[in-house]
Amino acid sequence: MIATLLLILIAIAAGVIVYGYVVGFIGTSTKNTIVQQSVLSVDVASASSSSNQVTAYIRNSGSTAMTPSAFYISGTQLSINVPITYQITAGTTWPATTITLAFASSTTATVTLSATAAAGNTLTVGALGGSVAIAGGATSGTLSVGSGITLKSAFATTASASVTPTTSQQTTNGPLASTATNSITLSPNTAQQFNLTGVTLTAGTVYTVSIIATDGSQFQFNVKAS
Repeated sequence: MIATLLLILIAIAAGVIVYGYVVGFIGTSTKNTIVQQSVLSVDVASASSSSNQVTAYIRNSGSTAMTPSAFYISGTQLSINVPITYQITAGTTWPATTITLAFASSTTATVTLSATAAAGNTLTVGALGGSVAIAGGATSGTLSVGSGITLKSAFATTASASVTPTTSQQTTNGPLASTATNSITLSPNTAQQFNLTGVTLTAGTVYTVSIIATDGSQFQFNVKAS
């Protein structure tokens, strides 16, 4: 009888120890997952068969910084672009110019123009949530990026063609250099527009876009081409 009671007590004690270990392990694993979690999501996306471009607002909905590294459709890696806006003050003129952005610091980019205008003119260039006004006679300025965006040293982007600034705000794509596809880091709850090209899109077809981040995590979303 005593031996039986001892065996029961030993079994209960062993069960308590195992239960405590399992609960502690699960708690630690869950805690680590939460700390390391960093998730990309899409706020809104569209696809155009006329321009063969997917436009997507990618958001870091996780708890740590995230850097999109590559975008794919059906195994084809896409070219990554960011929109560049340009506008001149009313009543002024500006010649056609190529707009170039280059890394200056983690929060600033140097904007360079291939052509300038006479004094009294102003060209405002916007990109990555920030803008800079460049006065006539100057060919460069420093743009501070928006809150939550961090640039890496490989960042570089150039307007796809020479543009003619007008009094109404215009937009062009600035393709990232091939060595800089992972050069924009998004802080938690920060979104950035990415324009993606490199495949032929057919109207009415639904495409799956895959995103790979520098930490190896992946995210997919579907978009129907118009």
